[in-house]
Amino acid sequence: KIAKVFDRDIYADEIEVYIKKDSSLIVNNYLNEVAIKEALFLTAQESDLINKEEIELQTERFRKSLISAYFEKEYIKQNLDTNIKEDDLKQFYNINASQLVLNSSIFKGIYVVLPSNSNKINRLKELMLSAKPENTQEVRNICIRYSNSFSVECIKWIELPIQIERLFSFNQETVFQAINNKQLITFEKDDNLYLFRFFDFKFANQLSPYTFNKDKIGHQILEKRKEDLLLKLKQKLLTESKANNKIKIY
Repeated sequence: KIAKVFDRDIYADEIEVYIKKDSSLIVNNYLNEVAIKEALFLTAQESDLINKEEIELQTERFRKSLISAYFEKEYIKQNLDTNIKEDDLKQFYNINASQLVLNSSIFKGIYVVLPSNSNKINRLKELMLSAKPENTQEVRNICIRYSNSFSVECIKWIELPIQIERLFSFNQETVFQAINNKQLITFEKDDNLYLFRFFDFKFANQLSPYTFNKDKIGHQILEKRKEDLLLKLKQKLLTESKANNKIKIY
């Protein structure tokens, strides 16, 4: 114990961070703040300006709410079935597919941003057009060394970066023509060359693919299970309360 403010003891670990700074002024300011808070509380407690009954009522409500919330959290932790099967995911998707609309464009493929004067552009175009799995690592290596921004997730849906979608206008005809003809889409802006090789593409406001939503669906399934678990618990408690005459209407 290194100080006492009113009835409150101040220990070293409470102001350890200030002691390390070796500043008596900072320590004194901290103790003054504590003193003001304690003095204000004691003064308020003895004052007629506050409604003590209302404060006690709100305190009790908060206490009950806090205890109930903690119990619900632990009850869910102990009783929630977190095992989600593939069939569960697909069933949820099939039922709710119309609500799973894309907020932004997504694609499978490769995009790379390189300085327009890079000597790696021709090699990179060659590798992107071939799209052989064994070339992916070389593409990645070039990108790591020379690219400002890139993605080589050929088989995984990813979101098209917002800044790129804002820079360039991707229309369906251009995108799907490039996909069908196995072509690159290129743009040049501010001394940078943007290269795109799309294998599949979904525009914003289209229905979202199942594989893109799996994680989101899993989260939504768990949230629904939590709601159902708590609802079942509350209904059980209500039934028991009525059976034990804990609810009386006068």
